[in-house]
Amino acid sequence: MGGTYAGILGLVAFATTVAHSLIHGGGTESTLKVAVIYLFLFGAIGFVLGRTAEWTIEDSLRSQLRAESVHHDNPVQMVPETEE
Repeated sequence: MGGTYAGILGLVAFATTVAHSLIHGGGTESTLKVAVIYLFLFGAIGFVLGRTAEWTIEDSLRSQLRAESVHHDNPVQMVPETEE
C-alpha cells in the first residue's frame, strides 16, 4: 500500500508542478528540476502514509480476529429472561 500511495502522490505533485509552470510561463529546465524534487518528496510522504495506513488496518484486523477467537473458545450462553 505504501508503494501505491507513493506513486499516486508523487505523480500528482509532478503533474501539478508542470501544470502550474505552464499556466504561469515558467522555464522548462527549472520546471522539470522542481517537478522531480516534488515527485520524490511527495513520493516519500505517500510511502510513509501508505505504510501507516497498512499497519493500522492490519492491526485492526488482528485485534478483531483475536476477539472472535476468544469468543468462539468461550461462547457466552444466552439465557432467556423469565417473567416473574
